[in-house]
Amino acid sequence: NEGIQNISKRKVRTVAKGESREKIEKLSRQLQFCEEEARALCKVSQRQAKKDTKRKNDVTNI
Repeated sequence: NEGIQNISKRKVRTVAKGESREKIEKLSRQLQFCEEEARALCKVSQRQAKKDTKRKNDVTNI
């Protein structure tokens, strides 16, 4: 009976590790997506800032 319990405990640990690995991989993909989104938003806001600065300079030069 003790042998069966040890095998069961090992199986539980293995399954738990597998689930943890899947969760880590899922979170890693989500993090990568968020980083890509952040970079894209940063580029957009930089472009917008350049446009705003140019517009401001154009108005000042009139």
